[in-house]
Amino acid sequence: MDLVMTVISTIITDFLRAVFCDTPTTAGVGTWKRDSMGMFFSPGLPAINTVKLCILVYVRSWAVLTANIPHETVFRASRSNNFYYALLLIMLFLCTLPVGFACVWLEPSWHCGPFSSHRRIYNVLTSYVLNALPKFMVEVIEYLTSPGVVIPLLLLLILIIYYLVSLTGSLREANNDLKMQLRREKNEREKPADAAKRKLIQ
Repeated sequence: MDLVMTVISTIITDFLRAVFCDTPTTAGVGTWKRDSMGMFFSPGLPAINTVKLCILVYVRSWAVLTANIPHETVFRASRSNNFYYALLLIMLFLCTLPVGFACVWLEPSWHCGPFSSHRRIYNVLTSYVLNALPKFMVEVIEYLTSPGVVIPLLLLLILIIYYLVSLTGSLREANNDLKMQLRREKNEREKPADAAKRKLIQ
């Protein structure tokens, strides 16, 4: 139903407006979003959504080629300072929060498929690992997932991130200093030429 309504709205808003209106419309970008949060709860959703997006790509491309003209000013994504990458990362992180909450906190219902016989969803993975691996490997995994190993690794990760952020800031400052130095050298080189031009004019 969502696909049908999207196609109908594309035809009505773009094609019919271009046919009956004198003013041309500018090419717009549709807001397409993949239901990442539903991939865990309904595994067939990615396949359905992929087919939907493939159909919408051709519908939108047809609408752009037949009923729209490009905008006069071209948008440069390089000026955004990775804003869209940060926004995408935040949205993906927010999509993982409900799934993580359901895995570690909520108790599965009796008709929840393979999770119904377990107290938590993540117990399916832990029980499978404990039964499939030998005993010494289970002991190694338990040691690696203990707080005595996880907390130091987390602190090390925080220190590495802090070091990389500091290094980026120092490199940015060095780059700005080099730009200023090049400008000064350029101005110093242009001063004798300007002086010589003035003498010739006088």
